[in-house]
Amino acid sequence: MADHSEERTQPERWLPISAILTRYEVSDHGRVRKLSSAGEAKLLEQTENWQGYQRVRIYFQGRNLRFSVHRLVGAAFWGFDSPVVRHRDDDPGNNFLGNLEPGTQSDNILDAVKRGRHANAKKTHCKHGHEFTDENTHRDKNNYRYCRTCLRRRLVASRGKKKEGISG
Repeated sequence: MADHSEERTQPERWLPISAILTRYEVSDHGRVRKLSSAGEAKLLEQTENWQGYQRVRIYFQGRNLRFSVHRLVGAAFWGFDSPVVRHRDDDPGNNFLGNLEPGTQSDNILDAVKRGRHANAKKTHCKHGHEFTDENTHRDKNNYRYCRTCLRRRLVASRGKKKEGISG
């Protein structure tokens, strides 16, 4: 996990998570607190899920719900317009506002590919065992990889079926 000591020296700003959850506030440092009716604030304990994202439990409408801290920071500081909150440094534990940015699911997937976290981007061979080399890899307009050897075999096979259909 990265050192966030420089960010911690900045004054901390607190905002209500939303118009509905006004008793809960989140800071631009990625901390969450609950306000009591007496005005006292209690920091909520953060737990880490299996992917490294920090989560908190919030009691809402008779239910104890879990929320990702980075999503709460985004909700408070940007509103609920962004479907995805991205971590600029790829550290799911760094929930400082300056490290987060709104985006789309497509942006998130492209980030995973660029950083080598996407399962398909890590593959070195196609499903038939052919290596993805520069010479053996075709990329479509969406940058999706295809094995040239497999493409050639499918093309030859489809041409053979067309010939059989015409002469038969």
